[in-house]
Amino acid sequence: MKVSEVEQQTGVSRDTLRYYEREGLISPPPRNTSGFRNYTHAIIDEIRFIRQAKDLGFSLDQIRRARETLEAQGRLCPEFSRELESRRDFFTQRIRQDQDRLQTIQRLLTRILPRD
Repeated sequence: MKVSEVEQQTGVSRDTLRYYEREGLISPPPRNTSGFRNYTHAIIDEIRFIRQAKDLGFSLDQIRRARETLEAQGRLCPEFSRELESRRDFFTQRIRQDQDRLQTIQRLLTRILPRD
């Protein structure tokens, strides 16, 4: 897959892709006979993992260590797994709080809206 297709599918720029490759965050893509990078579906999955982890607030260094352990042991490192669980718990609690706030808003609206 060409770099332009990867950009389209992942939302990651070619400069970022090359940075990820230099930093060892993604596997080096094989090159075709002309020397151009040919990104595989496995690399696309790696990029998506990075994007998702970044969206959750993980640093690139944390992501690199998690990927290294995943590749070596076939599972996420315990620290990364614990941090994922911690973030899941945080967001679960936040959702509950937001649901409570929505109920409060609805109660207030019910009280102040004129009834026909």
